[in-house]
Amino acid sequence: MKVGLDVGFGHVKVATQERVFKFPSWIGVWNEKDISDVQPISFEGRDYVVGESARFCTQRVELVDFETLLRYLPLIVEYVKRELGEEELEIGVGLAPRHYRRYKDSEEVRKKLSGFELVLPQGFGVLLDVEDELGIEEGETVFVVDIGFNTVDYLLVSKQNGKYFREGMATIERAGVLQAVETFRSILPAELGYIKNWSLSRLVKVFESGQVNVEGEKIDLKSYRERAIETYRTALLSRLKSEVGEAVLESDKVVSAGGGAYLLGKLRKDAYVSSEPEFSNARGFLKALELR
Repeated sequence: MKVGLDVGFGHVKVATQERVFKFPSWIGVWNEKDISDVQPISFEGRDYVVGESARFCTQRVELVDFETLLRYLPLIVEYVKRELGEEELEIGVGLAPRHYRRYKDSEEVRKKLSGFELVLPQGFGVLLDVEDELGIEEGETVFVVDIGFNTVDYLLVSKQNGKYFREGMATIERAGVLQAVETFRSILPAELGYIKNWSLSRLVKVFESGQVNVEGEKIDLKSYRERAIETYRTALLSRLKSEVGEAVLESDKVVSAGGGAYLLGKLRKDAYVSSEPEFSNARGFLKALELR
Protein backbone atom coordinates (compact mmCIF):
# COMPACT_ATOMS: atom_id res chain seq x y z
CA MET A 1 0.00 0.00 0.00
CA LYS A 2 1.24 3.50 -0.89
CA VAL A 3 1.12 6.07 1.93
CA GLY A 4 1.87 9.77 2.20
CA LEU A 5 3.18 10.60 5.68
CA ASP A 6 3.51 14.08 7.16
CA VAL A 7 5.08 13.89 10.63
CA GLY A 8 4.70 17.10 12.59
CA PHE A 9 5.51 17.94 16.18
CA GLY A 10 1.78 18.40 16.83
CA HIS A 11 0.14 15.70 14.70
CA VAL A 12 1.02 12.97 12.24
CA LYS A 13 -1.05 13.14 9.03
CA VAL A 14 -1.56 10.05 6.87
CA ALA A 15 -2.96 9.82 3.33
CA THR A 16 -3.83 6.73 1.30
CA GLN A 17 -6.05 6.30 -1.75
CA GLU A 18 -8.89 5.23 0.54
CA ARG A 19 -8.71 7.80 3.33
CA VAL A 20 -6.83 10.40 5.31
CA PHE A 21 -6.46 10.50 9.08
CA LYS A 22 -4.31 12.03 11.78
CA PHE A 23 -3.21 11.35 15.34
CA PRO A 24 -1.29 13.37 17.95
CA SER A 25 2.50 13.05 17.83
CA TRP A 26 2.43 11.70 21.37
CA ILE A 27 4.53 8.78 22.56
CA GLY A 28 4.07 7.30 26.00
CA VAL A 29 6.11 4.69 27.82
CA TRP A 30 3.86 1.73 28.57
CA ASN A 31 3.45 0.75 32.21
CA GLU A 32 3.17 -3.01 32.37
CA LYS A 33 1.31 -2.71 35.68
CA ASP A 34 -1.60 -0.95 33.97
CA ILE A 35 -4.78 -2.87 33.25
CA SER A 36 -5.82 -1.61 29.86
CA ASP A 37 -7.16 -2.66 26.48
CA VAL A 38 -4.49 -0.58 24.75
CA GLN A 39 -1.98 -2.75 22.90
CA PRO A 40 1.56 -1.36 23.22
CA ILE A 41 4.19 -1.45 20.48
CA SER A 42 7.64 -2.88 21.23
CA PHE A 43 10.52 -0.69 20.12
CA GLU A 44 14.20 -0.77 21.12
CA GLY A 45 13.50 -3.14 24.00
CA ARG A 46 10.66 -1.13 25.55
CA ASP A 47 6.90 -0.95 25.10
CA TYR A 48 5.28 2.29 23.95
CA VAL A 49 1.87 3.75 23.28
CA VAL A 50 1.37 6.14 20.34
CA GLY A 51 -1.33 8.73 19.62
CA GLU A 52 -4.35 9.62 21.78
CA SER A 53 -3.81 6.81 24.28
CA ALA A 54 -0.38 8.21 25.18
CA ARG A 55 -2.22 11.08 26.88
CA PHE A 56 -2.80 8.84 29.88
CA CYS A 57 0.78 7.60 30.24
CA THR A 58 2.64 8.99 33.23
CA GLN A 59 5.93 8.97 31.30
CA ARG A 60 5.93 10.65 27.91
CA VAL A 61 8.53 11.09 25.16
CA GLU A 62 8.44 14.63 23.79
CA LEU A 63 9.31 15.06 20.10
CA VAL A 64 11.10 18.35 20.68
CA ASP A 65 13.80 18.17 18.01
CA PHE A 66 14.81 16.49 14.77
CA GLU A 67 17.05 13.92 16.47
CA THR A 68 14.20 12.68 18.67
CA LEU A 69 11.84 12.59 15.70
CA LEU A 70 14.34 10.54 13.67
CA ARG A 71 14.83 8.10 16.51
CA TYR A 72 11.12 7.43 17.04
CA LEU A 73 10.00 7.64 13.41
CA PRO A 74 10.12 3.82 13.01
CA LEU A 75 7.80 3.54 16.03
CA ILE A 76 5.34 5.97 14.41
CA VAL A 77 5.48 3.94 11.19
CA GLU A 78 4.64 0.77 13.14
CA TYR A 79 1.62 2.55 14.60
CA VAL A 80 0.51 3.61 11.10
CA LYS A 81 0.83 0.00 9.90
CA ARG A 82 -1.39 -1.11 12.76
CA GLU A 83 -3.99 1.57 12.00
CA LEU A 84 -4.07 0.62 8.32
CA GLY A 85 -3.94 -3.11 8.96
CA GLU A 86 -1.03 -3.42 6.53
CA GLU A 87 2.45 -4.81 7.09
CA GLU A 88 3.99 -3.71 3.79
CA LEU A 89 3.89 0.02 3.09
CA GLU A 90 5.54 2.20 0.45
CA ILE A 91 5.90 5.53 2.21
CA GLY A 92 6.58 9.00 0.90
CA VAL A 93 7.56 11.25 3.80
CA GLY A 94 8.28 14.95 4.14
CA LEU A 95 10.81 16.92 6.14
CA ALA A 96 10.75 20.56 7.16
CA PRO A 97 13.08 22.59 4.89
CA ARG A 98 15.70 23.00 7.63
CA HIS A 99 15.69 19.24 8.20
CA TYR A 100 15.58 18.45 4.49
CA ARG A 101 18.84 20.34 4.07
CA ARG A 102 20.42 18.08 6.67
CA TYR A 103 19.01 15.05 4.88
CA LYS A 104 20.69 16.13 1.64
CA ASP A 105 24.01 16.90 3.35
CA SER A 106 24.27 14.06 5.87
CA GLU A 107 24.89 10.44 4.92
CA GLU A 108 23.92 9.43 8.46
CA VAL A 109 20.48 11.07 8.17
CA ARG A 110 19.92 9.58 4.71
CA LYS A 111 20.75 6.13 6.11
CA LYS A 112 18.16 6.54 8.88
CA LEU A 113 15.52 7.43 6.29
CA SER A 114 16.57 4.82 3.74
CA GLY A 115 13.46 2.75 4.44
CA PHE A 116 11.22 5.37 2.84
CA GLU A 117 10.48 5.24 -0.87
CA LEU A 118 10.54 9.02 -1.21
CA VAL A 119 11.70 11.95 0.94
CA LEU A 120 10.55 15.45 -0.04
CA PRO A 121 10.56 18.88 1.61
CA GLN A 122 7.32 19.92 3.26
CA GLY A 123 5.65 22.56 1.17
CA PHE A 124 6.47 20.70 -2.01
CA GLY A 125 3.84 18.16 -1.04
CA VAL A 126 1.32 21.00 -0.81
CA LEU A 127 2.34 22.24 -4.26
CA LEU A 128 1.81 18.79 -5.80
CA ASP A 129 -1.52 18.46 -4.02
CA VAL A 130 -3.01 21.69 -5.40
CA GLU A 131 -1.20 22.21 -8.71
CA ASP A 132 -4.10 20.95 -10.84
CA GLU A 133 -6.57 23.30 -9.13
CA LEU A 134 -4.16 26.24 -9.40
CA GLY A 135 -3.49 25.79 -13.11
CA ILE A 136 0.08 27.09 -12.84
CA GLU A 137 1.28 28.52 -16.13
CA GLU A 138 4.80 28.82 -17.54
CA GLY A 139 6.73 31.65 -15.88
CA GLU A 140 4.35 32.02 -12.93
CA THR A 141 5.56 32.09 -9.32
CA VAL A 142 3.83 30.27 -6.46
CA PHE A 143 4.34 31.02 -2.76
CA VAL A 144 3.35 28.13 -0.46
CA VAL A 145 2.98 28.73 3.29
CA ASP A 146 2.64 25.63 5.48
CA ILE A 147 1.49 26.74 8.95
CA GLY A 148 2.27 24.07 11.51
CA PHE A 149 2.02 23.83 15.29
CA ASN A 150 5.58 24.93 16.16
CA THR A 151 6.96 26.25 12.87
CA VAL A 152 5.99 27.76 9.55
CA ASP A 153 7.57 26.38 6.37
CA TYR A 154 7.51 28.29 3.13
CA LEU A 155 8.35 27.44 -0.46
CA LEU A 156 8.72 29.89 -3.34
CA VAL A 157 8.88 28.35 -6.82
CA SER A 158 8.62 29.46 -10.42
CA LYS A 159 7.57 27.29 -13.33
CA GLN A 160 10.32 27.09 -15.93
CA ASN A 161 10.28 24.78 -18.94
CA GLY A 162 7.43 22.81 -17.41
CA LYS A 163 9.28 22.16 -14.14
CA TYR A 164 9.36 23.86 -10.76
CA PHE A 165 12.45 25.94 -10.01
CA ARG A 166 12.98 26.52 -6.32
CA GLU A 167 13.48 30.24 -5.68
CA GLY A 168 13.53 29.90 -1.90
CA MET A 169 12.60 27.49 0.87
CA ALA A 170 13.02 27.73 4.64
CA THR A 171 11.58 27.06 8.08
CA ILE A 172 10.64 29.89 10.44
CA GLU A 173 11.14 28.70 14.00
CA ARG A 174 8.51 29.32 16.69
CA ALA A 175 6.13 30.99 14.25
CA GLY A 176 3.41 28.32 14.21
CA VAL A 177 -0.05 28.15 15.76
CA LEU A 178 1.55 27.73 19.18
CA GLN A 179 2.12 31.50 19.13
CA ALA A 180 -1.63 32.08 18.87
CA VAL A 181 -2.22 29.68 21.78
CA GLU A 182 0.31 31.50 23.93
CA THR A 183 -1.34 34.86 23.11
CA PHE A 184 -4.69 33.30 24.00
CA ARG A 185 -3.27 32.25 27.37
CA SER A 186 -1.94 35.73 28.07
CA ILE A 187 -5.22 37.60 27.41
CA LEU A 188 -7.55 35.35 29.40
CA PRO A 189 -9.33 37.25 32.22
CA ALA A 190 -8.00 37.14 35.77
CA GLU A 191 -10.87 34.97 37.02
CA LEU A 192 -9.68 32.24 34.63
CA GLY A 193 -6.06 32.65 35.61
CA TYR A 194 -5.77 29.03 36.75
CA ILE A 195 -6.06 27.94 33.10
CA LYS A 196 -2.71 29.62 32.44
CA ASN A 197 -1.06 26.81 34.39
CA TRP A 198 -2.61 24.02 32.36
CA SER A 199 -0.46 21.78 30.20
CA LEU A 200 -0.04 22.92 26.62
CA SER A 201 -1.92 19.94 25.17
CA ARG A 202 -4.90 20.69 27.43
CA LEU A 203 -4.78 24.40 26.60
CA VAL A 204 -4.68 23.71 22.86
CA LYS A 205 -7.93 21.76 23.17
CA VAL A 206 -9.56 24.76 24.87
CA PHE A 207 -8.19 27.12 22.23
CA GLU A 208 -9.47 24.99 19.35
CA SER A 209 -12.97 24.63 20.79
CA GLY A 210 -13.21 28.23 22.05
CA GLN A 211 -14.73 27.09 25.33
CA VAL A 212 -13.85 25.46 28.62
CA ASN A 213 -15.91 23.25 30.90
CA VAL A 214 -15.54 24.17 34.58
CA GLU A 215 -17.51 22.20 37.17
CA GLY A 216 -20.11 21.29 34.57
CA GLU A 217 -20.48 24.85 33.24
CA LYS A 218 -19.36 25.74 29.72
CA ILE A 219 -17.58 29.09 29.51
CA ASP A 220 -17.41 30.78 26.08
CA LEU A 221 -13.89 31.93 25.20
CA LYS A 222 -14.39 32.56 21.48
CA SER A 223 -13.83 36.32 21.73
CA TYR A 224 -10.39 35.74 23.29
CA ARG A 225 -9.64 33.12 20.67
CA GLU A 226 -10.47 35.51 17.82
CA ARG A 227 -8.33 38.27 19.34
CA ALA A 228 -5.41 35.86 19.62
CA ILE A 229 -5.84 34.71 16.01
CA GLU A 230 -5.89 38.27 14.66
CA THR A 231 -2.76 39.17 16.64
CA TYR A 232 -1.07 36.03 15.30
CA ARG A 233 -2.12 36.77 11.71
CA THR A 234 -0.57 40.26 11.84
CA ALA A 235 2.65 38.94 13.39
CA LEU A 236 2.97 36.11 10.86
CA LEU A 237 2.49 38.37 7.83
CA SER A 238 5.10 40.75 9.22
CA ARG A 239 7.53 37.87 9.77
CA LEU A 240 6.97 36.47 6.28
CA LYS A 241 7.66 39.86 4.73
CA SER A 242 10.90 40.10 6.69
CA GLU A 243 11.90 36.65 5.38
CA VAL A 244 10.91 36.86 1.71
CA GLY A 245 10.24 40.53 1.05
CA GLU A 246 7.12 41.09 -1.02
CA ALA A 247 6.68 37.47 -2.17
CA VAL A 248 3.39 37.25 -0.25
CA LEU A 249 2.01 40.19 -2.23
CA GLU A 250 3.77 39.84 -5.58
CA SER A 251 3.73 36.10 -6.30
CA ASP A 252 1.28 35.09 -9.01
CA LYS A 253 -0.32 32.56 -6.70
CA VAL A 254 -0.33 32.04 -2.92
CA VAL A 255 -1.30 28.81 -1.15
CA SER A 256 -2.04 28.43 2.58
CA ALA A 257 -1.83 24.94 4.06
CA GLY A 258 -1.26 23.11 7.32
CA GLY A 259 -3.40 23.08 10.43
CA GLY A 260 -2.91 26.83 10.82
CA ALA A 261 -4.76 27.45 7.55
CA TYR A 262 -7.98 26.55 9.38
CA LEU A 263 -7.36 29.46 11.74
CA LEU A 264 -5.95 32.09 9.41
CA GLY A 265 -7.69 31.22 6.18
CA LYS A 266 -6.34 33.24 3.27
CA LEU A 267 -3.11 35.19 3.71
CA ARG A 268 -4.09 37.15 0.61
CA LYS A 269 -7.57 37.81 -0.79
CA ASP A 270 -6.97 35.54 -3.77
CA ALA A 271 -4.94 32.93 -1.87
CA TYR A 272 -5.87 29.28 -2.34
CA VAL A 273 -6.70 27.07 0.63
CA SER A 274 -7.28 23.43 -0.23
CA SER A 275 -9.95 21.31 1.41
CA GLU A 276 -8.62 19.81 4.65
CA PRO A 277 -5.38 21.81 4.32
CA GLU A 278 -3.65 19.98 7.18
CA PHE A 279 -3.56 16.87 4.96
CA SER A 280 -2.25 18.70 1.90
CA ASN A 281 1.39 17.67 2.35
CA ALA A 282 0.49 14.03 2.98
CA ARG A 283 -1.74 13.94 -0.11
CA GLY A 284 1.07 15.50 -2.15
CA PHE A 285 3.62 12.94 -0.96
CA LEU A 286 1.18 10.17 -1.93
CA LYS A 287 0.75 11.74 -5.36
CA ALA A 288 4.55 11.90 -5.81
CA LEU A 289 4.76 8.18 -4.99
CA GLU A 290 2.11 7.37 -7.57
CA LEU A 291 3.84 9.46 -10.24
CA ARG A 292 7.17 7.66 -9.87
